[in-house]
Amino acid sequence: MSAAPAASGDTYDDIRVTFYKAIEDAGTAERFYASLASGKYSRDAEKDALLKAYLGAAETLLGKHYINPYSKYKHLKSGLEIIASAIKKDPSNLEIRFLRFSILHHLPGFLGYGPERDEDMKVIYRELLKKDYTELPYDIQKGIAEFLIQSGRISAEQIKRLNGLLARG
Repeated sequence: MSAAPAASGDTYDDIRVTFYKAIEDAGTAERFYASLASGKYSRDAEKDALLKAYLGAAETLLGKHYINPYSKYKHLKSGLEIIASAIKKDPSNLEIRFLRFSILHHLPGFLGYGPERDEDMKVIYRELLKKDYTELPYDIQKGIAEFLIQSGRISAEQIKRLNGLLARG
């Protein structure tokens, strides 16, 4: 018996849409995590770094929606560990780095994830400058660039360069 194929482009579109809904809705977050953990999209998330990263991100969302601080931290830490293992598999993947950066951006500094956040920011910036839309379409990269600009974590020169990319498309 062969493993299910890795998630297709359409599947990733579905995953992305559901992920953004899960940010705001606890029920969606629980269903999203369960579907990823069950292997709905691929029987072998270990071979699909992006799918693995979304599984980790989904787990961090579970924590976001809990009230108990211990549960919040437990899911955050576990989810970030999953994302870190996905980054080891594909260290230059713009979308994986963005998933982690978007989570870390909102965490307080005392949790100690600043170095990872800064590393992700550098990789994201570098990958955006390549203007390679073969794996991740322009509209998604545009949203990533806009988030990076709005994060307030990049220099004025970097903002200028990204705005130039956004203007040219």
